Amino acid sequence: MVNQEVDRISKEKVRTAIRKMKSGKSVGPDEIPVEAWKCLGEMAVEFLTRLFNRILEGEKMPEEWRRSVLVLIFKNKGDVQTCSNYRGIKLISHTMKLLEKVIKARLREEVAELKMLRFSLGVIRMDRIRNEFIRGTAHVGCFGDKLSKAVRWFGHVQRRDMGYIGRRMLRMEPPGRRKKERPSRRFMDAVREDMQVVGLKEADVEDRGVLRRMIRCGDP
Repeated sequence: MVNQEVDRISKEKVRTAIRKMKSGKSVGPDEIPVEAWKCLGEMAVEFLTRLFNRILEGEKMPEEWRRSVLVLIFKNKGDVQTCSNYRGIKLISHTMKLLEKVIKARLREEVAELKMLRFSLGVIRMDRIRNEFIRGTAHVGCFGDKLSKAVRWFGHVQRRDMGYIGRRMLRMEPPGRRKKERPSRRFMDAVREDMQVVGLKEADVEDRGVLRRMIRCGDP
């Protein structure tokens, strides 16, 4: 068994899971429908992101999610007094379904990436080669590691004094007008997107404790 830290769940993943959940479904024992989270908007996204990350860190889900309501539905055939003519469905918490969707999306992305790497190297799953060796052979790092390093470096620069050349260069606007074509992608544009993925604000990177907790990576 490999002991490896799990990347934090981002707000974007939670936002996507809420949007994909269908409305009008029967609720579970907690009686909280997904419509409630949809109505709360960004407030629900921030709350659920914190909740899901706390569950991942503690490796324990709420006891309420372990309970479900069993409902028997008649198949509309045969004797109504015969048990085999009924099928059962479980009503579970909608909030737990959201967490399942987030984890399922993460697994699909990881599997799709590694599937392409294995195909390019001529390796199949029956070879029983670990993912770490696949990435090392292909000289491809994990996307989460690259994202964390970029945000970590930005936080390191932001904590320097205002006269530091690196901090001044990040905010520098070159003179003149841009061409009418599509503007070039700047470093700060990429950093802002990375911070959005991990759920960080620009003011948070100046706090080392918050930065380490959110990206699971130490300062340079």
